Amino acid sequence: MNVEGTRHVAEAALAAGVAKFVYTSTIDVFANAPGVPFDERTIAVEPKPTAYERSKQAADRIVTELLARGLPAVFLHPSAVYGPVPAASPGLNGFLADLARGRIPLLLPGGMPVVHAADVATGHVDAEERAAPGSRFILCESYQELVAIARAVAERTGCKVPRVMPAAVARAIAVVGEAVARVTGKAPLVPRGQLVFLESRTMPDAARARAELAWRPTPFRDALPATLAYVTGRA
Repeated sequence: MNVEGTRHVAEAALAAGVAKFVYTSTIDVFANAPGVPFDERTIAVEPKPTAYERSKQAADRIVTELLARGLPAVFLHPSAVYGPVPAASPGLNGFLADLARGRIPLLLPGGMPVVHAADVATGHVDAEERAAPGSRFILCESYQELVAIARAVAERTGCKVPRVMPAAVARAIAVVGEAVARVTGKAPLVPRGQLVFLESRTMPDAARARAELAWRPTPFRDALPATLAYVTGRA
């Protein structure tokens, strides 16, 4: 879906002669070093470690190729999205809900860059109205350690803040869990790709979106109350 779905939609847009094609990519297509901020200039050349990341790399290349053939594409690269909106996969919203309900006994080490769903939508509108074809924009509000997220949720809900699992233990669980998953066909408790992402301290810099699109993302703590109300069914 990530690859062929993108190809079909982008080719149809080119054939239809659309005025602007706003493509939702991901920060996963960029090369980065742990804890080092990066921007839109650092497209990764080497294949990423997970199947999802590689599929998004391939899809990004498809749109880039069609850009050269005349598709007026603009690339947006959201970080981890959360907010009071339906989601195809639990993601960060599911994590927030489980924290609020006390369903997470231990936190994994690391953290993630986050962005509010409404701000992602605004970024798309801004890009359609203001961005030049071929431009790329990271959409990220801040980097949040999982323990900082848990503390923010605890302040709102009174839930306990789980302890952080030692990194070595988390890695061992991920390796063993994936080996068991290949036999049972069930998802591992700790997917190794997820752990790699959390431990990589990914720091995308959204300065370009702020400057060129006048994009103003909502601070995480300001968007958290409505998100918690939604994911816990109290909205």
